Amino acid sequence: MVLRMSESAKPYFAMICLQFGYAGMNLVTKVVLDRGMSHFVLVAYRNAFATAAIAPFALLSERKVRPKMTFPIFMQIFVLGLLGPMIDQNLYYAGLKLTSPTFSGAVTNIMPALTFIISIICRMEKVDMRKVRFQAKVVGTLVIVVGAMLMILIKSPFINLLRSHLIGDASLSVGEDYLKATVFLLMASFSWASFFVLQAATLKRYSSHGSLSTIVCFMGTLQSTALTFMMDPNLYAWNIGFDMNLLASVYAGIMSSSIALQENSGILTDIPTENEILGISRGISEEIPRKHKVSSEYTDGIPREYQSVGIFRGNSEEKCVPRKKPMNSEEIL
Repeated sequence: MVLRMSESAKPYFAMICLQFGYAGMNLVTKVVLDRGMSHFVLVAYRNAFATAAIAPFALLSERKVRPKMTFPIFMQIFVLGLLGPMIDQNLYYAGLKLTSPTFSGAVTNIMPALTFIISIICRMEKVDMRKVRFQAKVVGTLVIVVGAMLMILIKSPFINLLRSHLIGDASLSVGEDYLKATVFLLMASFSWASFFVLQAATLKRYSSHGSLSTIVCFMGTLQSTALTFMMDPNLYAWNIGFDMNLLASVYAGIMSSSIALQENSGILTDIPTENEILGISRGISEEIPRKHKVSSEYTDGIPREYQSVGIFRGNSEEKCVPRKKPMNSEEIL
């Protein structure tokens, strides 16, 4: 029983560990952004390091089980590269640069709620309010949305203006940057939630976790590089040394991209069902064959001696007529 519960709790424990990685990434990234590093360049380097970190493992471990790449799957991966590595990360870093890691983390906590809503719209999630699991999801979604909205309202220009008049400190009226950052962070959360939904659909057709994560990171590297040359054509922006810029790029690439994408892919395919979460699914599957094993004296669940001559129906008026056993040679004599 304990072993079954520990197996079902692994995906949730992995997600909790990833949140600590995201928290460290926010702090390190905020430092380099405040020092003047372009977030476009940071995203490109991040995905390049993520590709280099995960590619060897994917090539070695999945070389015999890698599915065939088709054009529809390639287009899904192309869109995944747009939603996750390029749009989400650039918008998130733009919002983080204008605010603080605390505010950015609080606003982007709305992402699970957006993922749940998008899954319902795409009919990938069925809501049955009679079950406790879905009641908890709905309540959690409402709590997340309310918490994010409260955080946004606290930092809104209206609240800051009111506080500045009451306290008499004009330095508090800095809500414009927070309002702009809120828009960036909400758009990033929506893009990341859409990425999760599309990733779950792609994994059903391309089930190699490592290969999918590698191709998505590589696609994101190409797309981010092209966007960087369009938005920031200055080549000096690409200069990087053995400093905090390199640390932020490597840390974000390995922890927040390669490991996160690999873990998310495994969780989306190995997520336990409702019965497995309760720890009873395997027990039921093991007990049913033993309790309902059809013996040799039964055919299709009906005793052989009471098999009907016609078609056996539970609500039929036909009576089950015992079938006469064939006589052996002694009874014939």
